Amino acid sequence: MMDVKLKIAVPKQALSVAENLPFGLADEVCEVGDLEGEGLWIREEADLVRALSDLPLQCARIVIEGSLLRERLPQSLLALASILADWQGSELYLKWPDDKDATGVLRSIADLLRALELRARGIRVISCPTCARCHTDLLPLARRLGAKLEAIPEPLDVAIMGCEVNGPGEARAADVGIAFGKGVGLLFRRGEIVKRIPQADAEDALLEEIERMCER
Repeated sequence: MMDVKLKIAVPKQALSVAENLPFGLADEVCEVGDLEGEGLWIREEADLVRALSDLPLQCARIVIEGSLLRERLPQSLLALASILADWQGSELYLKWPDDKDATGVLRSIADLLRALELRARGIRVISCPTCARCHTDLLPLARRLGAKLEAIPEPLDVAIMGCEVNGPGEARAADVGIAFGKGVGLLFRRGEIVKRIPQADAEDALLEEIERMCER
């Protein structure tokens, strides 16, 4: 796995934005004025289109205008995924224009880099889409756990699965996970069940297991 550095550049008056970012989400916060050097600048959709027509990119740095992502996040991320898939660069900057919260956009970029195996940092939460076999309120749980795990820099895949029958097998590529049955939770690592616990204790058990894995 490569280790692309994810950085955010903001105006001097907005440097306080760094204080509100979850620990480890950005590798560096700098002033926009310090952002010099060569690289690909993506300021508008036309820049994305041009980059897509010139793959693979040879630049070491990509700078993305935050206002573009804020306004058209899903579409821009889809194009960005194609641009980054074969990219061999080392720095990805988000140029944020103001002091508004950048956490959501940064988190989306960080998730994309992890999914493409370009950034060896942070927890990636994997969740099944839910079905009739789901025995818990899965999506709120996945969001809650994701927020609690943002401070962890270790690159782990954590699965939250709603079915004890198929969950561990479907998420066997995950480092650790929990799958839910009727009133129970199955703690598993790499698809192998290691503990069966009451559903009410499942969240704490998963967090404790992740903590143990990070201490090794």
